[in-house]
Amino acid sequence: MKWVCASGECLKMNSELWGLKEAMARIAELEAENVELKADNEALRRLSRRDGLTDLLNRRGGLEEWQSACHEAMRRNEPISIVFIDLVGFKAINDAYGQPGGDKMLQAVAGVLRGRVRRADRVVRPGGDEFILILPRTDDAGCRLTVERVTEGLDALRVKLNGNGVTSVRARFAIATEMLPRTTSPLGMWDDVGTRIKADKSND
Repeated sequence: MKWVCASGECLKMNSELWGLKEAMARIAELEAENVELKADNEALRRLSRRDGLTDLLNRRGGLEEWQSACHEAMRRNEPISIVFIDLVGFKAINDAYGQPGGDKMLQAVAGVLRGRVRRADRVVRPGGDEFILILPRTDDAGCRLTVERVTEGLDALRVKLNGNGVTSVRARFAIATEMLPRTTSPLGMWDDVGTRIKADKSND
């Protein structure tokens, strides 16, 4: 292309085009950095909601899911259930096989729970040897059936620790079902069931 210039206009135009290209390139860089930042933030958010040992929801993630599920149940006028699970005699496993043995058992229990609930249900490990099941669209009968399935799975569980066979752990359960979740706040229902399972545990 042949440029016909007057009074430096061509130089000015070239400078403006170059500046525009630089600006567009910088915008593209910023957009790529923004996408990467969003991905990093989502990864951090997921990690903040997950238990590092079992990859189940932790207490924070479980509470968020529970409140969301309760609000949806209220909106749809549907039942919702929650199950607190406490492993019985878990301390003896830790004492006999150390923390690595206890961790292996917790991971095995987490696998049983995942396999005994529906896709819509949520499994939570708030900490220690406690687990929680969040069961949307589940009445009292359905909740008790889920507890039966979990109990069967735990009864069949065998985990080898240090090369030895270990009898499956037992568990105690505290359950609650709200047919129309309006009379009890989500946090109140969560705390009530948690208090009952801790009261049972203190009697060991």
